[in-house]
Amino acid sequence: VKAWLLMRSKSFLKKHEAWWPWLNQSSMVIGIDIGTTAVKVAQMAGGSGELVLLKIAHVRIESDGKDPKPAILHALRGSLAGMDLKGARIVAVVNCPQTCVRTMTAPPMPSQELAEAIHWEAKDYISFPWEEAIWDYEITGETVEKGVKKLNITVAASQRKTIDHLLSFFADLGVNVSGIIPISAALQNVVQQMNSAPSETLAVIECGASITELNIYRNVCLAFSRKLSVAGKDITESLMTTLASEHGKLQLNFQQAEEIKQKYGMIASEEDQWVEDKISTSQILSLIRPKLEQLAGDIESSLDFYREESHGGTVDQILLFGGGASLQGLVPFLNHHLGIRV
Repeated sequence: VKAWLLMRSKSFLKKHEAWWPWLNQSSMVIGIDIGTTAVKVAQMAGGSGELVLLKIAHVRIESDGKDPKPAILHALRGSLAGMDLKGARIVAVVNCPQTCVRTMTAPPMPSQELAEAIHWEAKDYISFPWEEAIWDYEITGETVEKGVKKLNITVAASQRKTIDHLLSFFADLGVNVSGIIPISAALQNVVQQMNSAPSETLAVIECGASITELNIYRNVCLAFSRKLSVAGKDITESLMTTLASEHGKLQLNFQQAEEIKQKYGMIASEEDQWVEDKISTSQILSLIRPKLEQLAGDIESSLDFYREESHGGTVDQILLFGGGASLQGLVPFLNHHLGIRV
């Protein structure tokens, strides 16, 4: 996606160099994702249906494991350095275990009645008291069920304390946030830019350090969303199991396990080899494989549930996003276990 955006921005600027003065502060959009391990920022300018990527930043959160807030603020401040914030529309992504997105249908009705109807139906979907929720909805289209026209609606909800916590980072830096969107909405914007999207049903999996989320898009609109049970840190922690070998007992700390996971992943080797004099390739495979099998099982059961809910709907391909998507060997592993192009 980054490469695609860079190519689009270069070609657009080359064709429309005279437009550059027009790309002023009022057209600026800055998207910010404060993750578990890094802060990611993209600054773009829009006009006439085009988006031009101006700057990107990816700053790791170097936390001491105690109070992460100073480290997050430091990374956020660093990622925004050099970005022109004045007049820009700043959009932050929210993603946590309790943040949920659901799709539903409702007959056309006045907006006040529609909000009330969504309120009563959506509160059954969330895992926390509705009084603690900040929520919103969007009408994404229309459908016909048994001859009756209905509205397609996407509803998002998150705990107020989650939103307050997210906004506190920006408040400390004096940054005004224009909007907050769930990761499923951000990914939908990407899906809408893909040439194949209208003709395919895509499952998009965001592989984060703390959360893995599966979203299914049919006709470039969100049709299904679910959190999965295995995230990047779970795979890292699987490598921290105490091991016994001819080298004696060994237990990796989190940083060692994370570095080995990122560097070697599901390493394929005909001969068993020792990695950095700490762990063998066969041990890495034996420790990581159960978590990845659990992940594949989660994806498979989610796709089965979607198939039942949509009366036979199938997924044409799976796209992986997020830091965990680059785990060596993950794509062929999921291809083999799921039987779907990944």
